[in-house]
Amino acid sequence: VILVSSYLFASIIGGSIGNGWERFFYGEVTDFLLVPGFSVFNIADIAINIGVILVLGYYLFVHIRSSRAHTKKT
Repeated sequence: VILVSSYLFASIIGGSIGNGWERFFYGEVTDFLLVPGFSVFNIADIAINIGVILVLGYYLFVHIRSSRAHTKKT
């Protein structure tokens, strides 16, 4: 479980570093993936969004369930 959360946070941090790198060196972040009817974004944006969604999902489902189980035992 700790390994999974490490990968999720690494995804968020890696995406942030990627966007920051491009913003620092090129003055803008190049978005190159077009999803019709949705938006234009890049791989770093995907990594950040998926990481955030999965961290929230982990917290809501795994962490809350384990804390409920712990309070029932005591």
